[in-house]
Amino acid sequence: MNEIRIRTINQAYRQIKEMDPQSCISETMIRSIVREGKIGNIKRGNRKLINFDALLEYLSQDSEQESIAEKTGIIRRIGI
Repeated sequence: MNEIRIRTINQAYRQIKEMDPQSCISETMIRSIVREGKIGNIKRGNRKLINFDALLEYLSQDSEQESIAEKTGIIRRIGI
């Protein structure tokens, strides 16, 4: 049985830095990902708890997939 790793945003940031000290991921970036709803969270008091593995999976996704997904449902002007 796999264990779910639930972390606060600060704990997730510190764990990423521990895994890779040269990482360019910032705590602010993780907060933006959570705020934009790109990964789920559970709010407990003033803290937002996130699934650490879901965060790592999101960060490892191909950026091209993300840009295609973001364009879905947007009304765009077409040239005539």
